[in-house]
Amino acid sequence: MTDEPRTAARPEIHTILVVDDDPTIRSCVQRMLERFGYRVLVARDGREAVSIFEDRHQEIGLVLLDLEMPILDGHAALEAMRALDPDLRVLICSGTCTDHHRTALVDAGVHGFIDKPFDAAMLLREVARVLALAPPLSM
Repeated sequence: MTDEPRTAARPEIHTILVVDDDPTIRSCVQRMLERFGYRVLVARDGREAVSIFEDRHQEIGLVLLDLEMPILDGHAALEAMRALDPDLRVLICSGTCTDHHRTALVDAGVHGFIDKPFDAAMLLREVARVLALAPPLSM
């Protein structure tokens, strides 16, 4: 018996953009998601994320976004990506998100939060929930 989390079968393969300045987190999240059948694009900072999103937003079903990053932070990256796609599905992955920030981000259309550190089961559960177009969180 394995202790790996299981997810429901998905009718299509989703592409997820993972944005985090920590290379260990980027790599670990990428491996977890790919193991469960997702396509993954990665960005080191907000500027790189916006550039990737500009080129490939039609195929990106979800953005996993850190808030604290160099060059262009998560808030500014979110705003730039939302300008291209107002219906963008976003999960914030952060270890420093206060309740005040969460409320503001929900108002900006963020679909959920994953507090660092997190495990594969939590990540996969939230990704599946958001990709299933569950309603945004309410505070």
